[in-house]
Amino acid sequence: MKILIASDDFNELFSRDITGRIHSVFNKAMNLNIGGQLFTIGTKGVLIGPRTAILSEEVSFIDLGLIKETIFEKNGNIISFKCNHFKIEYEPTQIWMTGIKKIKKRDTLIHIEEKLKSTMSWIFEKGDESGISPIVFYLKDEFQWIKMYEFQKKDFSNKNMKFIIPRITELIKSLTLNNNDDFISGVIKTVGFGPGLTPASDDFLVGLMAGIRYSNIYFNESNEEFAAMAEMAMKKVIARTTDISYIALEEASRGNFNFAVEDVAIAILEICKGNEFESKVEQLLKIGQTSGTDILTGMVVAMMFKFN
Repeated sequence: MKILIASDDFNELFSRDITGRIHSVFNKAMNLNIGGQLFTIGTKGVLIGPRTAILSEEVSFIDLGLIKETIFEKNGNIISFKCNHFKIEYEPTQIWMTGIKKIKKRDTLIHIEEKLKSTMSWIFEKGDESGISPIVFYLKDEFQWIKMYEFQKKDFSNKNMKFIIPRITELIKSLTLNNNDDFISGVIKTVGFGPGLTPASDDFLVGLMAGIRYSNIYFNESNEEFAAMAEMAMKKVIARTTDISYIALEEASRGNFNFAVEDVAIAILEICKGNEFESKVEQLLKIGQTSGTDILTGMVVAMMFKFN
């Protein structure tokens, strides 16, 4: 079995001989712990992202008998796992580059507003609203730039999620007031809220950071101040969420996002045909149970703010 594609940061580490342990195992992916840092190997069909490599074949890592804490070694171009005959040939045919991508053909402000309206509708028509997405209806009561968008009101199916409303509201207010300290405080209060390996609030934050960064690129604004603020916030929340979720947050603070996340962000801001745009949104919405929906919600809220 071979690695088909690897992210540049995964390839940089795995270009030499290393040893580590399996952190966690799922059907379609396993996470490797190397010196306290997590890296992911996904089966064919899993989307590429930071610290990730994708196999050339579709397998179930659970069915292969791989378990947590199993030691692995990479010698030469072979990754082998102790107490298991499973081996991976590491010679990726493609390297995927992390980092913010360029916006090639900027769309008009009118078209972007239309795409944001469509995306918000799809979040509730095609996504899973059992996560954090109904937050937009509460933010609509607070922020004029969200009131401009009309959509049918939904409420949290999980009533416990209502506890996140004042925290998210405080976070968004900090952006509108350009208050760095309040933003960091808002992130600290928001991280780790909700069920799952990547809590709903964390997914929302990943989308929010993508929306801010790519909107800044559209307007030719620097991302340096926001990046410094986001990275500082992430240093304060490492113990407040799951290992897997923290990696996504940390990478997002650096401007590194899953392929589907950056693909939708760019599609909103670039000239993009309707069917193609909708297909990209649907791909993001398929991530996890509610993760894709929650990421997209954060992204759209950020872009509504930046474009109004």
